[in-house]
Amino acid sequence: KNTIITKAGAGTNEEGAGGGTGVGASFALLTLNSKSVAAVKDVQVNAESLKVLAEAVSELETRSITGGKGEAAAEPAEPAVAEANKKEISVGLTVAVINSEVAATIGSGAEVTTAGELTLDAKSDIASTVQSGAAAEATDLAVGASILVNVINSATEANLGGKIAAGDITVSAADTANQSLTASGGGSGASGAYIAVAVINQSSAAAVEGSTEIEGSSLSVTSTQNNTTTVTAVSASISTPVRPITRAVAVTSTPGSA
Repeated sequence: KNTIITKAGAGTNEEGAGGGTGVGASFALLTLNSKSVAAVKDVQVNAESLKVLAEAVSELETRSITGGKGEAAAEPAEPAVAEANKKEISVGLTVAVINSEVAATIGSGAEVTTAGELTLDAKSDIASTVQSGAAAEATDLAVGASILVNVINSATEANLGGKIAAGDITVSAADTANQSLTASGGGSGASGAYIAVAVINQSSAAAVEGSTEIEGSSLSVTSTQNNTTTVTAVSASISTPVRPITRAVAVTSTPGSA
């Protein structure tokens, strides 16, 4: 089982006389290459029952969060109005790539004898959650943009060969891939934008090889695929502008005593 959490965060908080441009960016990258193999090859097996199982379970979470704010000076050197940055740009980029291979095999050189069940099972279960958020705040121009890319490549195979004498014989391959992408962009006085790319390349195969010799009570060969993709995007613009901070300074002069 693979459980991976990747997070990245960045931001700007520009303080000063104003009129500039603030840029905040964050990048989160997750790559998983997983391979699970269970095999019986070139051997003789005599047992009450036999189960050959190859299984891979992957749970992945990738997050990238960026924020930027143009902020007026907290303590100006002299009585004045300090302006916030006029432009603020925040970009969050999140990329997750998962490559998974699962194979359960009884090879052509194997001889298996069992009075009970023979089970050949390959399972792959992938769940990937990708989140990207970008918020910006400025007086003139504020842009919060999120970019998400999630790619799942999954191949699951169960192959039966050799000489088989058994009771109930089951050959199965099951491939499940679920992905959830959430993108958000915007902020105070900001324009929000998002790009979400979700790709699943999925294959599953359960097979009995052509040269296989089988004696059994029953034979079941099944291959299944299940996948879900959920994309949620929020692009928000709040009209309230950044208010400059003003500071009043009072000076009192007291004449000295004679």
